[in-house]
Amino acid sequence: MKIYIKSLEGLKKNVIINVLSIIGFFSLFILLIIIAITPPSKGYEISIYTIYPIYFWFFFIISITCGILILLSSCFIQNQPKWWIFGFFMLTYTNITILLLPFFRGYTTLGRGDVLTHIGLTKDILFTGNFSIAGVSTNHYPIIHILISHLSLTTGLNPELLVEIIPGFFTIFYIIGMYLLAREISTNWCQILFITAFASLLLFKHENLMFAPSVLCFYLLPFILYIIFKRKTIKQPTNFSLVLLIILILIPFFHPGEGTIFLFIILFCLGISEWLYMVIHQLRNNLKLKNARSNKFPLIIPILLLFITWFFWFSSYSSFSGTIKTVWNWLIYEIGTTTAMQYENLLLKANLSLSEILRTSISMYGHIFIYILLGSLIFFVVLIKFFASKDNVNLELFQYTILFGIFFLLLFVAFFSKVIWVEFNREMRYLIFAATILIGLGVSIIFQKLPRKVEIIILLVLLFSSAIIAIFNCYPSPIIREGNSQVTKMEIIGITHFLKFQNDKYLIDDLGLNQMRFGQLIQGTNNLPKNIRYINTTPPDHFGYQYKDYYGESYTVDRYFLETKLGRISYPEIFPDFEHLWRFTPSDFFQLENRDTSANIIYYNGEFRTYYIKAH
Repeated sequence: MKIYIKSLEGLKKNVIINVLSIIGFFSLFILLIIIAITPPSKGYEISIYTIYPIYFWFFFIISITCGILILLSSCFIQNQPKWWIFGFFMLTYTNITILLLPFFRGYTTLGRGDVLTHIGLTKDILFTGNFSIAGVSTNHYPIIHILISHLSLTTGLNPELLVEIIPGFFTIFYIIGMYLLAREISTNWCQILFITAFASLLLFKHENLMFAPSVLCFYLLPFILYIIFKRKTIKQPTNFSLVLLIILILIPFFHPGEGTIFLFIILFCLGISEWLYMVIHQLRNNLKLKNARSNKFPLIIPILLLFITWFFWFSSYSSFSGTIKTVWNWLIYEIGTTTAMQYENLLLKANLSLSEILRTSISMYGHIFIYILLGSLIFFVVLIKFFASKDNVNLELFQYTILFGIFFLLLFVAFFSKVIWVEFNREMRYLIFAATILIGLGVSIIFQKLPRKVEIIILLVLLFSSAIIAIFNCYPSPIIREGNSQVTKMEIIGITHFLKFQNDKYLIDDLGLNQMRFGQLIQGTNNLPKNIRYINTTPPDHFGYQYKDYYGESYTVDRYFLETKLGRISYPEIFPDFEHLWRFTPSDFFQLENRDTSANIIYYNGEFRTYYIKAH
């Protein structure tokens, strides 16, 4: 009778997973149909979220929810270890669909800042057959540009399209790498699935689809750690050693800055925490280490190899001395603006209410808050258990507890000082990485006294909330007070026309684009006209109309002014409720076009305008 009842319970669970799989894959099918029948973009879109109907995003939520439910359910179903594959595949396929929306929309490329410079560096290789190692256009990140240039030559696809789609596949590779790493550091199947579930969301906002060496280098991190741990546990590690050697030699050329330095910090922390773990256990009457790995391949070897390669590469560039100077100026002279100061100034200008601050913070960082708060709770519980009692805490859980604490401290320091040269947002991705693993390894500790159903519900709520926020802040949009990073065909045509016919003795103002970035996109980084600038290129606020009648009265020498659709609509669309802070208003543009005789339109294609500004 008991066997019969257990069989019925197992059948019931299998039916539930089958139903979830059918619903999830049906939702994906509907999504693909909607994408296929939606006309491609005809111009600049301030938000990709308003292009598709509301129910389109509802199907995304259904698909992700089904994938999460299947992963969590598979953890607690006996003798059904393969059901999780359906959930993992569903989450992965949903993520790649979200990340490839710009490709489906027909965007020319995605990214209006650093991405355009990286396309330019790639074009330098395509134009000349080599990359610059000195001078203005020095290439600090040759590996990624060599990769894109070879893919472009091999596939016939232009670099603009490749940099639009490749980051999505790096994001998926990060998720797969987290699963592989989880298999090496986890002590049971539930921990593997927990890590996989928490890693399978789009946690890094627009960086999930940003072509930047530091970001793409970060996405390799789980796989690198997997290779290191796998190398330590197998009997014949020759192949893994060779792969690890190649990676550690190449990774500084992938990104010699924080992408490499933080890998060094991670390896160092894991090594030190392992040593500390052993010492404390020996002090406790030489207790035998449980679940500790043999130290056949000390972490000191990859640490030294990585440091040597990085130092010889990074120290040869001027950015090395610049980094040291930035830290030195802050420590000695307190020169520089911290992230905390920037946020303080912004809040003072905006004069936001508490509810507005909370709403904006949740829309931008809500899922990150969930991960950090849950990770912090596990951090304190694990340390209390390890140091205040003799409760068993395995080595891996202790290592990633320490790693989480180190990155939390680094994030705190980076927010309130310039001691750490890396931007606050770049630090955050490493804290999210540590939190993801710590949550997967230690979440059962804080829920161990709760009924299993309650545990599943809490995990589902946390993952569901994080997934919803992650979907709607993946792309820059007015939801998070940013404009879409789409680059349009008309913008490229406009800047190409300008570079071809302009007189390089005149300086250039711009609004809605950066002249240097777009110039590099078109001509590479080596052949820019001498009048192309990077900073201080924005026109005076309101074109100077608060005090003068003409834009040209702000200058003593004639110049050009480049304007895009984004520059015209950004303030009304992104900050509609902060009109008192707008630097340019619709009335300013009306006066520029109709009343200002110093501003003459010499080119217009529907989205890109070129003005010749006559100085007064």
